Amino acid sequence: MMRLLPALCLGLCVVPPLSAQTLQLSLSEKGAVVDAGELGSFTLPAPTVHTVDKKELKPTYTLDGTGGARVAYPNGFVLKIAASNTDKTVTYSFDQPFTGLDSIKFTTMFPINLNKGGKYAMGAMTGDFPASLNGQFLAQGDAGHLDIIHPLGGGIRFTTPAAYQQLQDNRMWEWTVFAWIYRYDLKRYPGQNRFSFKVSTLAAEVAVNGSPAGPRFLVDRFGQSARKDYPGKVKSEAELKADIAAEKASLGSYQGPPLDRFGGLAGSG
Repeated sequence: MMRLLPALCLGLCVVPPLSAQTLQLSLSEKGAVVDAGELGSFTLPAPTVHTVDKKELKPTYTLDGTGGARVAYPNGFVLKIAASNTDKTVTYSFDQPFTGLDSIKFTTMFPINLNKGGKYAMGAMTGDFPASLNGQFLAQGDAGHLDIIHPLGGGIRFTTPAAYQQLQDNRMWEWTVFAWIYRYDLKRYPGQNRFSFKVSTLAAEVAVNGSPAGPRFLVDRFGQSARKDYPGKVKSEAELKADIAAEKASLGSYQGPPLDRFGGLAGSG
């Protein structure tokens, strides 16, 4: 039977290079938003705060009406958030932390479609986003940046104060997203009352001769996935033409049931 091939690439064929000008930061009702143009949008939600006696304090997040945001916690701790498109940073500031606080924990979700050839680098830890679930953790440990590389090349980098981070696959709990957890350790940075996440663009990979690499594709010229091989995949125009000929021959010899004058199945009432 003829293989069914979509006629359109639906915007997935190729993504133009991401530039620093394309990258935009803002604050929404859900948190700090990183708009990476064709590569998508990512939200850094308001963090939770953890105490030295292992309690997790949930945030109450509000926009402050002046372009910033305010996060309050049940113990009275307040975190202020500002996003700057001048230096591409999201900055978190607070009065000197209350006694008994241990860390500030951020949990950010990334889309599951990174598993179609996307890559990551968390400090020195690198790897591919897995196509299928292969355990909870992709990477975990102390690091000062996280790179997210789109399957089509190019990507974004989050540069952070060095701290414990982990990248995990939430399909472990039947939730089809990847999650990045970053924990700012208040004890590690005593006396500091602010820290920032700097967001920058990553260029597409470079060819061996030093020139820019050619465009990468998710969909090939036949409308199939360009990222993987599978049985029955069309590899050439000759294969496609042979498929069409076989389909026509099969349909040409097919004799359907007799139809009545209305085009319905004869004798069906």
